Amino acid sequence: MKKIIFISKVPITNFPRLMSIPFALTELGYNVIIIAPDNLPNIFDDNGKIEFQTLNFKIRKGGFIAKIMTWFNYRLEVLRKLKSYPKESLIWLSSADSAIPLLGKVNRYNYILQINELYDGSFIYRVLLKKLSEHSKSIVVPEFNRANIFRVWFKLNNLPFVLPNKSIIPDSDFVVNDCTSQIISDITRLKSEEYKIIIYQGHIGKDRDFTNLVEILHELPIKTHLVLVGNDHEMVVKYKSIYANITWIPHIKAPAHLAITKMADLGIIYYNPESLNNIFCAPNKTWEFSKYGLPIISNDIPGMIEATNYYKAGISCNFNSKVELKNGIANLLNNYSVFSENAKKMYDELDYQGIIHNIIENSIDYK
Repeated sequence: MKKIIFISKVPITNFPRLMSIPFALTELGYNVIIIAPDNLPNIFDDNGKIEFQTLNFKIRKGGFIAKIMTWFNYRLEVLRKLKSYPKESLIWLSSADSAIPLLGKVNRYNYILQINELYDGSFIYRVLLKKLSEHSKSIVVPEFNRANIFRVWFKLNNLPFVLPNKSIIPDSDFVVNDCTSQIISDITRLKSEEYKIIIYQGHIGKDRDFTNLVEILHELPIKTHLVLVGNDHEMVVKYKSIYANITWIPHIKAPAHLAITKMADLGIIYYNPESLNNIFCAPNKTWEFSKYGLPIISNDIPGMIEATNYYKAGISCNFNSKVELKNGIANLLNNYSVFSENAKKMYDELDYQGIIHNIIENSIDYK
């Protein structure tokens, strides 16, 4: 069977959605070569179907020129490693930034183009990605509306494959350190005191400001504790000044953060509706929360409609309305078992391996 070469410009251990793809490929029986700037055998232990090629390229810090120089260094290093593999190998380019620096040279291979963002604010990215799309065997995006938008933008004959950002990393692969162990102990104590744990994961900043939700927590008839997981950009102090029962946890390297996620009761998803990329969001959190049966409370954007309106895995509401937020959380807690089961059902019903199998079958050249 032909090898599949999975290429990432960034360490895939930082992104559960990227780690999940090699897991799925090996489960489907494919042999995978991972070319990425991290050392991965400890994450993929006891799996003889994966070969590791660690990228070592100089990263330049600064503006546009520095970015181009970094792309050039990355390009040289990837092309050097690809020389070891036959031209008929199938390449999976895991992101726009993994693909664009290889423009021109990668055309000699069969490749899958994965686009994780919409780039509606970057004309240059869209132009370069359109050129890459013209030679790709398959295009993969994480959300249905994004697939349709790219079909229009790139004038594609077929709709791109939709591969949601579902995490299929086994719980046994959590790497729990002393810091994480202490947090788990603290949350266990809070739960024993009948606190409901509400979790937010991701960027904590003014562009994702959910102050109204924080303000109504003290009005709820039950005890709640808010856990914030992610890098803070001057918002944690504000939230703590409003509501005392908050634990802030700086970024935890994936997949260890899931050891915290699984202990929560509700999950928050909020994106400021300021761009197409935001309103047609495809958050990893949707699938991380649903894996453990956490009902979701999100703002009312189309990217969350399937989870909240179709699967009833949570609710979408207007985050500008404290009344809607308060009623929404009360609804989730009063009907918790129903929403939790719906969340698990959504996770279980997505045939992640089946989608990847179809992508590979569409991409392999059998001639």
